[in-house]
Amino acid sequence: MRIREIAYPKNYISETLRNSAWRNIPLGLYPHEGIQSDWAQIMHALERGFSVEQRKTLHQVLHRQHLGIAHEEQQVNIDRLLNQNAFVVTTGQQIHLGLGPMYVVYKIISTIVLCNQLEMQFPDKHFVPMFWMATEDHDFSEINHVDIFKERYTWNKDSEGGVGELVTDDLHDMFEWLAQKFQRNSDALLRIDQLRKIYLSPKQTLAKATAEWVSDLFGAFGLLVIDPNETALKRFAKGLFEQDLFEDSLFEAFNDQAGIMREKGIEPPALARECNVFWMGEKRQRIVKTLGGFETVDGELKWSAVDMKAVLNSDAIAHLSANVLLRPLYQQAVLPCLAYVAGPTEYIYWLQTAKAFEVGGRIVPALIHRKGGVLLNASQGKKMDKLDLSPDDLFLDESSLKDVLLRKTTGENDLVMHAQAIEQSMSAYLRVLYEWKSVELPEAKKQADAFLKAQRKVVNAAVNQHLEKLFEEPGWNGIRTVLLDAFNVESPQERKLFFIQSYLEDGAEWLLPLCKEKVYDEFSSFWVVES
Repeated sequence: MRIREIAYPKNYISETLRNSAWRNIPLGLYPHEGIQSDWAQIMHALERGFSVEQRKTLHQVLHRQHLGIAHEEQQVNIDRLLNQNAFVVTTGQQIHLGLGPMYVVYKIISTIVLCNQLEMQFPDKHFVPMFWMATEDHDFSEINHVDIFKERYTWNKDSEGGVGELVTDDLHDMFEWLAQKFQRNSDALLRIDQLRKIYLSPKQTLAKATAEWVSDLFGAFGLLVIDPNETALKRFAKGLFEQDLFEDSLFEAFNDQAGIMREKGIEPPALARECNVFWMGEKRQRIVKTLGGFETVDGELKWSAVDMKAVLNSDAIAHLSANVLLRPLYQQAVLPCLAYVAGPTEYIYWLQTAKAFEVGGRIVPALIHRKGGVLLNASQGKKMDKLDLSPDDLFLDESSLKDVLLRKTTGENDLVMHAQAIEQSMSAYLRVLYEWKSVELPEAKKQADAFLKAQRKVVNAAVNQHLEKLFEEPGWNGIRTVLLDAFNVESPQERKLFFIQSYLEDGAEWLLPLCKEKVYDEFSSFWVVES
């Protein structure tokens, strides 16, 4: 196995995010942006602001949620959180069936690596990686499928409530489908049986199945998995829910921040509402304010102001659920969280919360961009070696890559040079007609455009044919297929390759060296992993 670390490929993330997250050029939209954040300041605030009582409750919740699945290192970290010098580094995600695309796993590994670096930087502190499962999310269509070899299994089930509570005992056909896909791979069939035991165990839910599998994969590195849909945790968020429901301060803060973001050229991704709280029952529904109090958006459930106060002061608070903007504040109400590791879209969501954190008087974690990556199998790795291409070369657009390949094999691309000279000459020819104000200019331009279009087609075909001859096996088309599949900036592999496909094909051993890394900087922000 070979692992190469590079900076994020150009155009994978915007220059705005690159500067904010990696280059210590803050946008001024969030108190602690990127890997150069003031860690000591945040830790000091958490030591004072996150109480012993909160730590004890968190310890009890995590201990209960990890019963039966806790790795030794997980139990050590659960106990560490009782101490004021222990902090959490969190990432979160919808709980996809089969964990979802590769970027979900990269987020988890990024969180572990950041903890490794912080342990080296602050040896008298403890840093606990945590995966926050979005069990209360109700968008079932986003998580109800698994893609394998460009084919899709879809979990057909009625669901309008939080996806974490979905029972998984009807997934027998998914495992039969997987077994059919890997029928000639005995190791994959064994892994399918292991997953079958996790997902089809009695009374299993999607949340518990996800927690168990993630713990199997990353428990040895102390990663904790939390289901935030807990009554005990929501009691600590009572003040947050009350502020959102009974005041306008958070609503105004979200809107004010949205305006500031637009001034910086960033469109806020979320719509702030007067109420940013959902009601969790058989359905998860948005709560709206009325003249007399509150109701669900469909009008089925109604509360007076007195009734809602009673909800906040009872176990019924468990039915309250934060929306995408309120979720970061809920996280900070229940965790001693030092940093949140976000994907590019999440990063923008979090920028929208800065004023709300200030208005709510809550401790703001550092906002960190996750690492990314590409997986190559042995065959693909050999093709790359044969071409003597660097990782930066691999992410070039197709035309630029052809030029690189030709220069590596034959020197300058004479055909392209001459074609460019013809285009420059043609442009000069048309410019003279334009300066003469010649009536022949429209006809000349029409002929020139037709000629240049035909010439470009010929040049492209000739270059492809030449590359085919130079690389008889696998040939240019074979190389092109690999590059478009693995190194496609416009359609990144990490968003279309599902982790379960890689896991069933090759196992999880390749995760281990990544999780042991101790450097988290711009130049190690992207992995190229060759098995």
